[in-house]
Amino acid sequence: MTTRRMYLDRIEGEVAVLLPDDGENDAAAAAEEHVPRSALPPDAREGDWLLAATQHTLHITYICDESSTQAAKARVQSLMDELTQQE
Repeated sequence: MTTRRMYLDRIEGEVAVLLPDDGENDAAAAAEEHVPRSALPPDAREGDWLLAATQHTLHITYICDESSTQAAKARVQSLMDELTQQE
């Protein structure tokens, strides 16, 4: 089984657009993957990080990666705080 980190960029109707983590923290530069919204956990939201576990190349299970999501939100909040302090 292999596991990849994926960023839930957006949901367009019944299709979720995922961006793979390329290790450079530049999700925007990665190729999009389109998956059915129903394949994701019910609590997955735009901006969440997911773990995609692949078994036998046919079955992929998506799991919310809460720790990565919270860490990303904290980094963004820290940057926002810095910007507002500079004004």
